[in-house]
Amino acid sequence: MMLDEATEMGGCLCFVPGSHKHGVLPAAKDQTTTSYPQWAVEKEPMRAFLRANPAPVAITGGPGTAVLFHCNIVHGSGHNLSANDRWHVYVAYNPSANQPDPIPPHPRPDYVVSRNYAPLEIGADYRLDAPMPA
Repeated sequence: MMLDEATEMGGCLCFVPGSHKHGVLPAAKDQTTTSYPQWAVEKEPMRAFLRANPAPVAITGGPGTAVLFHCNIVHGSGHNLSANDRWHVYVAYNPSANQPDPIPPHPRPDYVVSRNYAPLEIGADYRLDAPMPA
């Protein structure tokens, strides 16, 4: 969800159209080009992938714009080159059995990355096999 205007100059998120159909691309931990370790496709394989696929598309919009996308879509963002803030809320839904790597030595704060992996309780009125309320 975009909390501020998302523009190309502001370093908005970009997608490679159709890239989710390729499955999971081989990634490695990138601990040198960002302020925190993250998974990324290595530079030369990524450049070859980009040459063989449609050009990335900038995902722009105003505050309140929500974007839903498949976790395998190749995505990234650049630096904010504008005079404006670029604040977004990212929410990833994941089975509780598929927990990320162990907590790193200097983790980002919980308000940035929550580490509450407890499964959500599903009430009787939300069960698929429960009768619909009148």
